[in-house]
Amino acid sequence: AFHAYSISHLSLVTSNLTRAIAFYEQGLGLQHIFTYNPIPKYHIAYLGHNTANFTSCAEFTQRKNEVKGLVEFIYLEGATNKPLSTMQKPNTYSHFGLVVPDVKVAEERIITLGGKVIKGTGEELDVTNNELTNAYELGVEAIGSLQEGELEAIAEAFRDPSTGATASSFVADPDGNLIEIQP
Repeated sequence: AFHAYSISHLSLVTSNLTRAIAFYEQGLGLQHIFTYNPIPKYHIAYLGHNTANFTSCAEFTQRKNEVKGLVEFIYLEGATNKPLSTMQKPNTYSHFGLVVPDVKVAEERIITLGGKVIKGTGEELDVTNNELTNAYELGVEAIGSLQEGELEAIAEAFRDPSTGATASSFVADPDGNLIEIQP
């Protein structure tokens, strides 16, 4: 019943569109597809791992089924409120994952482009006492519903090599959005 369903895009708010585009192009290999500007100071940019070129929002709407897995960036010039990243305050966004051929190389690029490696490849994933805590809904506001020992059981589960968490890297883009980089 759902064979024609797919994820079209993920949308992130950015405080600097030029920086976001450079970070995702140069650090993670996404390509800028097009930017839609309904008014001069409001921008919606689309990036993805494909070669589709769209010259307008109308063309994208007509051909949107040709591409999957896009990242959309929304930017309002002069915005007075900067949203907090999921690592700063729990919200409905945790992270998104990308597969790359060499996680270590991706980490190095991300650092040079103003990103931050939160958990490097080869390191154990600790979701109990670091910047990943809020992203995994395990911050102080959330864990009141856990029984004694349940938080440690969750943490132990992520240490299991079969989860792939040790081989993966968790990085933050310059706006603090969390990305899992998988081999």
